[in-house]
Amino acid sequence: MKKKMLNAVIYARTAKGMDDITIDEQIDTAMEFAESQDNLCVVDIIADNGFNGVALQRPGFIQIIGMLVTGEADCIIVDDLCRVSSNMLELAYLMVHILPELKAEMFFNDMTLDCDNQENPHGCLTSVLESYTEAFGVDEVHIDDVDMHFVR
Repeated sequence: MKKKMLNAVIYARTAKGMDDITIDEQIDTAMEFAESQDNLCVVDIIADNGFNGVALQRPGFIQIIGMLVTGEADCIIVDDLCRVSSNMLELAYLMVHILPELKAEMFFNDMTLDCDNQENPHGCLTSVLESYTEAFGVDEVHIDDVDMHFVR
């Protein structure tokens, strides 16, 4: 069965003077990933240069959400999840509520987040957060519709 073609937007972000990887390097990595997939068509490349990852309210990212809403794009490709947000609560909200509502996907570091999984709507977020538990110094992550809990 052939996979549905997805219109993809590559997103890159750097914080002012704080990143060790440039916008161009992020775009190159994301483009290599897109080219390795037979169902992704890059329709735009959007960057927020000089913005930290604490809040999602960045001009480029807002533009991408608009593209997802209008159907111009079906997915976001980033070289690393931290480019989307370093605020785990906002990232959780994006993955548990916004992306599923828009029936959108996110690709990063050769991983796909299918956030429209009705059987396990928190599965994409749980797998990402579990990979970050060591960095947070916690043993477990529990997610429900309202809260995210870190257990030490």
